[in-house]
Amino acid sequence: MLASPTDSSSEPAHADLLTASALVGLKLAVSAALVLSGFHAISDDDFARVAIAQSFADSPRLDPSGSSWLPVPFWLMGAPMLVLGKGWGIARGVSLLMGCFAVLSVAGAARWWGLPRRQAITAAAMAAVFPYSAYLGASVAPSLFCGGLLLVAISSLSVQNTKPRLLGAGCLLLATLSRYEAWPIAGVFAIYCLLDGARGGLSRRTVAISVALALIGPLLWMLGGQLHHGHPLFFIQRVTDYRQALGLPTNPIWQTLLAVPKRLLLTEPELTWLALGCLLSGGPKLRSSGEMSDGTRRSLVASMALLGFLITGELGDGTATHHAERPLLVLWLLLCVILARQLHVHDWSRRRWLLPTVLSAALGLRFGLPTREDFIDRRAEINIGELAGKRATEGSVVIDTPDFSYFAIQVGMAGSTASTSLDSHDPRKDRSDATADTASLERSLRQQGAAWLITTHAHAPMAASLGTTAGSNSRYVLIQLAYKPSSTTR
Repeated sequence: MLASPTDSSSEPAHADLLTASALVGLKLAVSAALVLSGFHAISDDDFARVAIAQSFADSPRLDPSGSSWLPVPFWLMGAPMLVLGKGWGIARGVSLLMGCFAVLSVAGAARWWGLPRRQAITAAAMAAVFPYSAYLGASVAPSLFCGGLLLVAISSLSVQNTKPRLLGAGCLLLATLSRYEAWPIAGVFAIYCLLDGARGGLSRRTVAISVALALIGPLLWMLGGQLHHGHPLFFIQRVTDYRQALGLPTNPIWQTLLAVPKRLLLTEPELTWLALGCLLSGGPKLRSSGEMSDGTRRSLVASMALLGFLITGELGDGTATHHAERPLLVLWLLLCVILARQLHVHDWSRRRWLLPTVLSAALGLRFGLPTREDFIDRRAEINIGELAGKRATEGSVVIDTPDFSYFAIQVGMAGSTASTSLDSHDPRKDRSDATADTASLERSLRQQGAAWLITTHAHAPMAASLGTTAGSNSRYVLIQLAYKPSSTTR
């Protein structure tokens, strides 16, 4: 992908290999540095996704989650687990490779936009290190991978060539079945393919295949929604119901309208402000040819479609409840390409003030933006899950946690034995307090047929009379249940 389809010169193949190796090495080094510094995951959703992938490895099916989550990330993570095992390390390894693909996609997209090799490498290197990309690349969330797929699709619109367009369409097929923010970009992509076909820039066959690949994912998902959930847009209602069940405060409409642009401008201020500053200060266009200007306009239309989609979601109460910046990742990757070009061609002799001024202002905001401490740490849960996987070899395990951290424990167990959560913590469901007293706990454990219990240190004294301790760590205790007789047990 590092070669430009519009470049008639043939560069040595080993140069592409060396460049790709260097970029992959950089991305892996950034991810390793974050992991060694203590970064573990974005949220409990990460572990829920891995648990679903483990389930897919046990029993492959088209819709692994059976929920509003799109299936491709589970296929890609679950398939290697069929061969390599279902451990947490396998999940992280697969995700690291997906992050490396995203970085290489930035370099390839830059070449398709006509940037020389050096500038393409600069763009990819920036994409590997800016903070949110670094965090997502070191997690098991599919956001960075999807962002790379979308950037390939957007950049292929700048090239009137069959192979790039089909590759972009193929990437959209994966992206639209990975995350919903790909859907508006797929619509824009299909429209431009039809326009290019009408103008003679692409063959009818290329247009038909490209449009089909771009749109088949959303169409099939909505058809499945109608057949299995009773409505083609079931996923919107599920997200909305969940947010409303949480009782989140309602913001004034002007704050809702500005929420997405605010995230775009403030979450990665150094990258966003510097790229926009270079463009608005009168720097040269990304490329002087009419083709590139058209490609730039197309990427802008795709970006506007994405922003409009996200703002509509905010108005309809249908966005994520945490770390809602993730759908914007493709726009930051796009800005990496723009900034790499501008840094090389900008007339800095007349605008020496721009770089230090913009960076100083952006760095001033960085102190209040997400850091490692804003993300989740579930190492203790993984640890107790691994311990349970080794010792609880017979019977099912019930997990008692104060929140959704039970997913991380299940991931640590890697499906070695059956497990359920004492409390799903789903705000949409009626919930009873199974830990009100020892009798309530025992009754609930009997109902679930538990042979083992993983509980917190706070609840361990209550559970102590129900069995013997088989292991523990700083947060949790593993208990082998004995069910001593109790007159209150029913």
